[in-house]
Amino acid sequence: MNAAWRVESLAWTAAAQRDWKHAAVLLGAAAMYWQKIGRPLSGLSRLSGHRDKAMKSARKALGESAFDREFHRGVVMSEMEAVAYALDERRSAQAASSSEAIRLTRREQQVAELVAQGLTNRAIAERLFISVRTAQGHVEHVLTKLGFNSRAQIAAWAVSHAHEEESQGAARSIDRP
Repeated sequence: MNAAWRVESLAWTAAAQRDWKHAAVLLGAAAMYWQKIGRPLSGLSRLSGHRDKAMKSARKALGESAFDREFHRGVVMSEMEAVAYALDERRSAQAASSSEAIRLTRREQQVAELVAQGLTNRAIAERLFISVRTAQGHVEHVLTKLGFNSRAQIAAWAVSHAHEEESQGAARSIDRP
C-alpha cells in the first residue's frame, strides 16, 4: 500500500508540474498497485479528487489516445519497473547503479525503511529510541547519499532495494548445492 500511495502522489506531482506523459504513466502504475490491493485510494477516498484532476489534466494535454497509451504503459509495469520509473532517471549515474553504489549505514537503512512505511521523523525517533533531531539528521543523510529531494523517493528506493535483496537472496539459495 505504501508503494501505491507514493506512486500515486508522484503522479499528482508530475501533473501539477505539467509533466503530462510522466503523470499518465505514473497514474497507470498507481492503478496497477491499487488493483493488486483490491481498491483504489484505499482508506482515503476523499483524495480521489486529486487523482481525477491529474487524470483530467493529463488526458486533456496529451489527448485521449496518447493518454491511454501512456496510462496503459504504467498499468502493465511490474512493481520493480514502476518503482524505477517513479524514481525517474534524474538520479546521478552512480546512484542509478543500484545498492552497490549506495552505502547507507545500518541505521540509515533502518530510517529509509521506516520512511517507506510512511512514518514521520517523530515516529521514527520513537521507534528507534532517538531524538527527533537525530532522526531528522538521518533522513537528511539518506536524502543526500541517494541524491534525492523527497521522502517519497526514499520510500520508492527502499521498496526497490528490498525487492533487489530478496531477488539476490533467492539467487544465492538456488546457486547453493
